[in-house]
Amino acid sequence: MLYYCLYRRSMKPFGCKVAIVESQAFKTSLTDNLLSLYERSWNQCSLEMKEEYASEYAKCKKRNGIKVQLAY
Repeated sequence: MLYYCLYRRSMKPFGCKVAIVESQAFKTSLTDNLLSLYERSWNQCSLEMKEEYASEYAKCKKRNGIKVQLAY
């Protein structure tokens, strides 16, 4: 990120604008495997761990467009 800020500032005198384009994940078999691993890891956590991290877990799932269903 810092690199782009420096690059943007150095190009400004020449009338050039610099934009950052960041891609998002695409649904593939690899992402399906990662989501499966993520779910298995959550299911193996202790009840105390789930209670402590439930809100972060739900936020992460929502951010990635996954229906949230917390099970303890």
